[in-house]
Amino acid sequence: MRIGVKPEKGLLPLVIRRSWPFLKRNLLPLAGANEEEMESLVDRLKGLMGAGSGDERKEEKEAVEQLLASVTFDGIVDYVQTKCKKVIVMTGAGTSTAAGIPDFRTPGTGLYDNLQKYNLPHPQAIFEIDYFKENPEPFFALSKELYPSNFKPTKSHYFSRLLHEKGLLLRQI
Repeated sequence: MRIGVKPEKGLLPLVIRRSWPFLKRNLLPLAGANEEEMESLVDRLKGLMGAGSGDERKEEKEAVEQLLASVTFDGIVDYVQTKCKKVIVMTGAGTSTAAGIPDFRTPGTGLYDNLQKYNLPHPQAIFEIDYFKENPEPFFALSKELYPSNFKPTKSHYFSRLLHEKGLLLRQI
């Protein structure tokens, strides 16, 4: 945020503001948290991202550091093993792009920008059932090209799988 952007107008606070209705509607019931607890969490996240005053950020940082025995991977592992009953993992396209799987929308490299060879009416058609019924060949050709055996999972993928195997993964979003 040192590039002259006010923290409350930065990307992460924007993501929190825009995703809050979804989180309230879909994750509150799953996590067993009440609305007050979730709003407290959002306030803490805003503080950590620089959206609060200097004093608020300092207090929030100290509060978060007190949750962990140490601010290390071992500290996080210990916290998950001793305090967490369920974990919600929120990831984005970056998790899979690190494995070489293209995202959908990046100009030049994104999947939708590289489907010209299939002569589609529009890029999203490759995933539409009506187009598939008319012409399934592009979907099968792309599926073969992207078949998972061509890619190796990232550490993030393995982490999510481990949480699932241990019965800790509530949702992956």
